[in-house]
Amino acid sequence: MDSAGDVAKRYRATMTPMLMVLAADGSVAYKHVGQLDADTVHAVAAALDPGSQTH
Repeated sequence: MDSAGDVAKRYRATMTPMLMVLAADGSVAYKHVGQLDADTVHAVAAALDPGSQTH
């Protein structure tokens, strides 16, 4: 989350909605450009959580 806008300013990011999940090694584990609803975001988070009971 970039609530202060520091990352957006640093990288001159546009306002395109994007979800990017980074792995522990810094690689991109999941990326989606465009608007997502909360259910989809929660499903992606659950799928990437090794302790999750939902997958």
